[in-house]
Amino acid sequence: RKSEVFLWMMDSWNERNDLLHGYAVPFLFIAFCFQAAKAMQKEADSKGGVGLVILGVGMLLFVASARTIQPRLAVAGLPFLIAGSVIYCCGWKSGRHMLFPAFFWCFAMPVPGLNQMTNVLQVVVTDACYQVGVACGMQLVKSGNNIYSATEAWDFNIAEGCSGIRSLMALVMIAAIYGYYTQKELWKKIVIFGSSLPLALIGNFFRVFTILVLA
Repeated sequence: RKSEVFLWMMDSWNERNDLLHGYAVPFLFIAFCFQAAKAMQKEADSKGGVGLVILGVGMLLFVASARTIQPRLAVAGLPFLIAGSVIYCCGWKSGRHMLFPAFFWCFAMPVPGLNQMTNVLQVVVTDACYQVGVACGMQLVKSGNNIYSATEAWDFNIAEGCSGIRSLMALVMIAAIYGYYTQKELWKKIVIFGSSLPLALIGNFFRVFTILVLA
């Protein structure tokens, strides 16, 4: 049932899954729908047959979810159902304004392997801080995710919270909103959205490296 799917999705919005920002998505979705409705009123009438195709994808995902008992598939089908329904009823020119609000729900969906990505980023930032620190003349010793002073003056553990996954998710979400509502050209939107990933990684590196410098 749809209610069970929503409850399952809301249950994943916790610190363990790094999805605490999920609680903001429904409110942002409503705000984006109001913005889309204003833009839809200015568009001319058009055919919305493509909406049936998009709607069909969402329905197939819901059927696959029921057959495989995988609620994640039903959640993935939600944006297709929203966008497809609006496009079919209002036409492509008007309904396309609902694509962004509908697929913004992706930021509230639990991503498989996100915890593994956290471990990877944790290792990357640890190794990067160690290599740059040694290159700058620091006397460091690295063991796993720990960085020690060679003089045993201090030691740091680069914990999961230092992986930067939370700031990464937040910055990507903000970049998507900023790019969509401030840029008209598609390539500019893509550049802004794509830049959020390296900027988040670089920012997290300097955040952790600054602690080594001060130590």
